[in-house]
Amino acid sequence: MLGVAAGSDFTRGAVNRGVAYESDLLVVKMGIPRQDSFPRTTELMQGVDYLVRQAIRLGRPIAINLSFGNV
Repeated sequence: MLGVAAGSDFTRGAVNRGVAYESDLLVVKMGIPRQDSFPRTTELMQGVDYLVRQAIRLGRPIAINLSFGNV
């Protein structure tokens, strides 16, 4: 997902890049997953709150991707 959103590999003359290749990324891990479960709602709220506060502090726009799953 990050490559599609913000990937930029210009080191080898590649022409493939994400749609927002000049963007900055903030990555948040929400707690320790429990077996067969997703993060708690409160953990999700804390993560989103952190991202919004950082965007305000930095004066930057924000887009949040919530990807849930097990790889």
